[in-house]
Amino acid sequence: LEEGLSFIEEQSAAKAPFFLYWTPDATHDQNYSSSMNHGKSIRGRYGDAVMEMDYCVGKILEKLRELKIEKETFVFFTSDNGAATYRRRDGGDNGPFLCG
Repeated sequence: LEEGLSFIEEQSAAKAPFFLYWTPDATHDQNYSSSMNHGKSIRGRYGDAVMEMDYCVGKILEKLRELKIEKETFVFFTSDNGAATYRRRDGGDNGPFLCG
């Protein structure tokens, strides 16, 4: 996250277009989160990892607003193959979107 935020700052200062490809893996086996989010979710480690990703995305969006480039920046959210349903409760839930 910190490298991504620095990259955004550098590109903004140079008035250069940029592409930041940020791929968090906190929700993949083994789930992890910082001490700020560890043990906070009722969904256990998976929920903590989702909270961590939410925090990080918020920091990226906050940086774009701080630099006043949010209106000229595209932000795309995508997913990979969905939750690791074989891990049951610790692996997330795809809801109706993907068979497990």
